[in-house]
Amino acid sequence: MEKQAGPVLIYIAAFPYSGSTVFSIALGNSPDFLNLGEANFLENDWHDDRQCYCRKTLAECPFWDKVKRQTAAGPDSAPPSLQLENQSQLRFLDSRDLPVPKRLLTTLGVPLHAVFRESDLRDYAGRTATFIRSLSQAFGARAVVDASKNLRRLEALRLYSDLDIRVIVLKRRAPGLLASRLKRAKRRNPWYSSLAAPFYVLWVLYHRFAIRRLTRKMREEEYLEVSYDDFCDAPQALERRIGNWLGTAVSFEISGGNVIDTSNSHAFTGNVRIIKHDERSQGIRLRKSAAPAPGSGMFERLALAVSKWIEI
Repeated sequence: MEKQAGPVLIYIAAFPYSGSTVFSIALGNSPDFLNLGEANFLENDWHDDRQCYCRKTLAECPFWDKVKRQTAAGPDSAPPSLQLENQSQLRFLDSRDLPVPKRLLTTLGVPLHAVFRESDLRDYAGRTATFIRSLSQAFGARAVVDASKNLRRLEALRLYSDLDIRVIVLKRRAPGLLASRLKRAKRRNPWYSSLAAPFYVLWVLYHRFAIRRLTRKMREEEYLEVSYDDFCDAPQALERRIGNWLGTAVSFEISGGNVIDTSNSHAFTGNVRIIKHDERSQGIRLRKSAAPAPGSGMFERLALAVSKWIEI
């Protein structure tokens, strides 16, 4: 589909637990950039009493109030786009409860049009494009940042919308990804057993395969691979690299001590720990988390040892 003039959609196709929430907040500090967080879950997670990063509820937050008003109608009297309300029917492609057969088929690389109705895919992409353009006009943004990570969403937008999409693949070393995933499993799953740790290595391999399958379909200028380590160690160099690729100024707004300014952030999807617990006034300090075994179990140590050989 021929791309139309308008805002650039910067899509972060990151590995889970790669630091995409922090990275999107930093990228959204750039001049004329607007960060939406994980936009694929805006409808799934919208509740008027849900807390925004600014510490107001979504109903009280001026930013999200303006966003919601933009969903009523798109630019040039276009039809409504998304439905940001408690009673909204979850978007079929973004639902957290996507049926297992459809999830499995898309995981195996079956084309979207063979799993979902093409008319639904076109409607999804069209409404999303209207939403992005509406926000671009309302906020004067030349680029909109979407940290969704969801590759189904990205494929649908690339195939069925005329948005100008640029993809940033945010990578993190495999032991760090695996350690973060195991820590989450131990924290949230009461039935977690260290015997399952080796299976999470397959989880890392799957995401590696899925992202590589995606980038093989794209031209070199359409995507840029960056690492979370570079983001922490040399953020100014990474700003210049991304800016040269996009052809516009990029500024993470990082002050002394590697602290990212978060005063303009209004995320409510993504890493919930960051959104709920970090002090907005103090910003977010960039630091690489070590990847020790989250426990002393033999299988966890084995899984982490094997992950060191995985090239992300």
